Amino acid sequence: MKTPSENLFNLIKSMDAQEKVFFKRYSNYNSDNKGYIRLFDVVSLLKIYDEKVVRKQLAGDPVINNLKQSKSYLIESILKSLTAYHSGETIDSMLFEYIHRIEILKRKQLYKMAFKLISKAERLALENERYPYLFVVLQFKLELAEREKIHDLIFIKELSGTYKEVFEYLKLYKNNLKYKRLSQYFAAHKMNNVIIDTETRMKLLRMTKDPLLADEKNAFTTESKKIMFNTLGNIFGKLGEWDKTAYFSKRNLELIESDRVKLANFESHYLITGHNYLLALTKLRNYEEFRLGYSKMLNFYMTMPSKSKTPEAFGWILKIRLLFVSNCVNFLMLDEGLSAALSLKRLIEKNMYHDKFLNAVLYYKFFAIYFFKAEYKKAILWLNKIIALGGESFNREIYEMSQLLLIVCHFELKNYTLLRYLTKAISGYREKAEGGLEFREEMILFFNKTASEKDVNKDRYVGLYARIQKMLGDDTGANILDVFDFISWLESKIEDRPFAAVIKEKQSQKKLL
Repeated sequence: MKTPSENLFNLIKSMDAQEKVFFKRYSNYNSDNKGYIRLFDVVSLLKIYDEKVVRKQLAGDPVINNLKQSKSYLIESILKSLTAYHSGETIDSMLFEYIHRIEILKRKQLYKMAFKLISKAERLALENERYPYLFVVLQFKLELAEREKIHDLIFIKELSGTYKEVFEYLKLYKNNLKYKRLSQYFAAHKMNNVIIDTETRMKLLRMTKDPLLADEKNAFTTESKKIMFNTLGNIFGKLGEWDKTAYFSKRNLELIESDRVKLANFESHYLITGHNYLLALTKLRNYEEFRLGYSKMLNFYMTMPSKSKTPEAFGWILKIRLLFVSNCVNFLMLDEGLSAALSLKRLIEKNMYHDKFLNAVLYYKFFAIYFFKAEYKKAILWLNKIIALGGESFNREIYEMSQLLLIVCHFELKNYTLLRYLTKAISGYREKAEGGLEFREEMILFFNKTASEKDVNKDRYVGLYARIQKMLGDDTGANILDVFDFISWLESKIEDRPFAAVIKEKQSQKKLL
């Protein structure tokens, strides 16, 4: 039996309160729409889509005689109301409306009125580098002008100039497309894993030498420059060169901020770029600059029009708030970090925002806070939440690191019986997984032996410390230490000091340098 479509359910769930109110007003509650409004209300109340519940709630209502057709009709009605509600909200929607109106005036042979709209649309498209729309508008301009002034010699000269403009705009549009293609090439080769191999690293380095990225003069338009700065920021972020990521992200922010009109139409892009900038500052541990940028992004989001606060924009502000939690953890501001993490968790749950990766990172921050506080049972609780999200299905690196850190926590609690079981389980998993890291194998071997002997003398810590430090000297080491500082953890064992105290001392030494 074919599974009922959830398209209507997903569409309704994507609507905010204002959009729902507008839809009902738009429908006017006329006799033809009352059944569909009831269908809308029933589906709105569902947490998961269940067609049996819908049929039961609307039993006897004619709207369920052909529920498939009724759902399709309601989807069309909602889309029409959303089109009207968001009309003129973005540059693209404004240009689309201009083109639609020009076409209507053309059919009615009201050429002078059409020419006025063409001039407005041409200026709007050109200012915002919307070349596909611009070409449609210019095509109308050429067609209508021919009909109106075909025998005017002055017009023929103007017409020739318009054709010349089209060729110039094509050149600019082609430049944009080259940068978009390059950006998509990077996206296609970008991996979500924490660690990148040597081959990928070399491939990314070669990309930075591409003429389109090597010289800003090759970017002819604002759009091309934005793509250039964004791509370079992403590449250097993947390479771990966070100072360069911060530089190019900041250049991108300044480019968007230079035109307040354009900024109003690039809210999500501005938040994405802001997130990348703040991420780079987090990696660089530049807390002062981070606080300034963080406040700017929060204020920007708070002052955005409600219509612009799309699910995408909301998702990025959540990630930005998550970076604040990360900074609190990095600088051992544990109480402030815990408060911020709990606030973020409530916000995610209230808005029913489902993103496994974001939740996994947030749960990891909870783990880190409690681990620094030496509250290992609570730390274990949050690691188990990460593993319960679906494990390796959404990110193998996070899943494997969570398993290893789970062993570390049970080691701290001296749960040796459970430790033996966990090391055996993770060893079995590693055999099935493709490849493997020598570092993880060394750690598992250490904990497995500890589980058997139930004792660790200082010499064994020193020996493991020397082996791990050597292993983490390659490019992958920095990535592993960025997730959890195993070197400092081993130092805390050798020196018999709290882990947080070792981290704090290292931070003080860095500040002095």
